Amino acid sequence: MRYLAILTLPGLLTSCVLAPFFMDKDGNGPTDDWWVSDDTGWVSTDDTSNPYQRTFDPYAVFIGAQGVYDGEGLTGYYLFPDDQNSYQDPTITFMFVEEEYFNSYNGLYSCTWTGYMTPVQEADLGSDTLTNMWASWELDITFLVTDCDNFDPAEWGGEDPTEAIENLRIAIGYSDMGSDMQESFRQAVQGWGERWEDYAPYIFSTWFAFDNGAGRWDASEVDFTFAYELNPDGGLAYGPDGDNVKLNVRDTEEMPQGLYGSEAWMGFYAWVIAP
Repeated sequence: MRYLAILTLPGLLTSCVLAPFFMDKDGNGPTDDWWVSDDTGWVSTDDTSNPYQRTFDPYAVFIGAQGVYDGEGLTGYYLFPDDQNSYQDPTITFMFVEEEYFNSYNGLYSCTWTGYMTPVQEADLGSDTLTNMWASWELDITFLVTDCDNFDPAEWGGEDPTEAIENLRIAIGYSDMGSDMQESFRQAVQGWGERWEDYAPYIFSTWFAFDNGAGRWDASEVDFTFAYELNPDGGLAYGPDGDNVKLNVRDTEEMPQGLYGSEAWMGFYAWVIAP
């Protein structure tokens, strides 16, 4: 049976308790060496005498997703409206980190796994804690690309987490942002030296849910999310400044159509995903 756990800081994991994992607006931690790594890199060996040649030991996982809501479900989009080769399918990305990651925020202790996400059916994430849930779906996930390697096959079914993820029963949902998460995120935005008023009309939440083994979903509000406007032909809309056009979702009662891009704000125990 799976039990949901949410990552808290500093380094404390407590079952069923939400706490923010603060990142900056570019997805970075509080230090400057997020992607610093040794040139040696990872190799598939169990030589533990070399710190870069050992089994990767996942401690926590953060999840993000990107796809278009077309009024019915999640679908893809054209990165460039006039380029048929720029079509992007809906994707979901898992960022795994080792415990050491929280001491240095060094990319050496993290890896990512990205797959296609396909809605299977609507999912009832019903909970008294949920805010105005716009829509939610159970997902089918298939492998696209990963730089994860040297996972323990006994825990993950292979050298990377593909088997565990593809067999995972997971759901995604979108809603306006709950008051607690909004306050945490507002403080973070101000900590970045930016104006909350530039975020407030556009920000909302992505929820992820796992099968709790009893026929119900354990859902958590974990990502901050923006929606971007699309052209009538399904391509991303660009403003006069060349940036994508954010949709104003303030006081939204129904899920607006557009490209949804979620950014990880809180994470889960890695064993929530392991078989």
